[in-house]
Amino acid sequence: MFFHSLVASPWRSGAILAGLALAVRLAAIFVVFEDRTYFSDETNYLREAARVAEGEWLGVNTITPPGPLYAMAAGMTLGMGLREFRLVQAGLGAVVVLLTVLLAWETFGRSAALLAGAVTAVYPYLVYMSGVLYTQNQVIPLLLLIVLALYRRQRGGGRGWLFAAGVGWGTAAQFMVPSVLTAPVLALWHLARMRFRRGAADVAILTAVTVLCLVPVTIRNYALDHRFVFVSSMGSRGFYWSNNPHIDPRNRDAEKWIEVNVIRVREEKLAKGWTEAQVDSALGARAIGFIRENPRRFLGNYAFRIGTMWSPRPNPWTTNPHTGGLQFLVAALTSAPVIVLGLIALAVFAGRRRELFPFYAVPLVFTAVLAFFHTTVRYRLTFEPLLIILASALVLKLFAGFQSRRAPSTAPAPLEHP
Repeated sequence: MFFHSLVASPWRSGAILAGLALAVRLAAIFVVFEDRTYFSDETNYLREAARVAEGEWLGVNTITPPGPLYAMAAGMTLGMGLREFRLVQAGLGAVVVLLTVLLAWETFGRSAALLAGAVTAVYPYLVYMSGVLYTQNQVIPLLLLIVLALYRRQRGGGRGWLFAAGVGWGTAAQFMVPSVLTAPVLALWHLARMRFRRGAADVAILTAVTVLCLVPVTIRNYALDHRFVFVSSMGSRGFYWSNNPHIDPRNRDAEKWIEVNVIRVREEKLAKGWTEAQVDSALGARAIGFIRENPRRFLGNYAFRIGTMWSPRPNPWTTNPHTGGLQFLVAALTSAPVIVLGLIALAVFAGRRRELFPFYAVPLVFTAVLAFFHTTVRYRLTFEPLLIILASALVLKLFAGFQSRRAPSTAPAPLEHP
């Protein structure tokens, strides 16, 4: 009776599992991570954020996404260091579990929500990510909030859910620009699920709130580059890196990769006296030229990046104490079942695809868009909780089917005739 009372409410169940998730992540941070960075992106974010915290409040370029830049700078002004940033991310990981429970409860019911929440709480990839200063830590809960908010609005919730979704998109885009590309797809789905007049008003509110969240960063970018830059100019560089024929994307030699894609570009910039904006334009144009020059090569590289993104095993460019064989084995053994079961679930639940559209659309949008750029496994983590929800629902469905076949028949025995 006590257990049933604990799991009778989605919020109560979510809070309990979020507490478990927080404990697991705090343990990982204190046991696994030293007081240093492990990947180059972390170092770059911290260096740029320090300059903002020291008074260069605009930053120095539009390459670094503004979300982590200003979030870290704000933390630094409050005296936060690397350990404190990781502790905050552990809290975000707990929020992810809460939102996973709420979303799974909304779409598949209590049992699937409890299983999905428990898996997400201890899922190695997501636990480890809490200790790394990557933008997925912020985007994962925002994306779950967006999807949950749309479901709640469709089922009679107030307009506050619309503001939550709009702020979610506007904020997520500042940490990871492709996040905003889910907005038009999910907004059209929302419109189709509502009465047209009410749905159209909802879409207008979603659009307005999202755009308003992006206005400050647009003004900041114009002040830096004297042109319109949508959130971050990193996309043109990533597009160039992923299509540069002078180094194969399968080449794991980090020093050579940096020499070809970064150092040579920097030398050319200095030699020609280019601004950062001119570099962005030149690299974007070259990437398009590379694709036109050899479409087959582009398609091959594109397929390779999709495979990289969906691989159970990470394939890092550099090594550190966390990139050993044991870590890769744990990652593969835990993520492979989620990927396989999640994809099977998309086929099994195809009859509900109109209702479950976000579970189909979000992975597709992120995969299609991010495969244009320099892609790694961590980008899949952006929507990994959706896969965990699908996998959990499928496991329970299969278990229920197995139980029904084993259960003895309760039909009355036929009468015997003399």
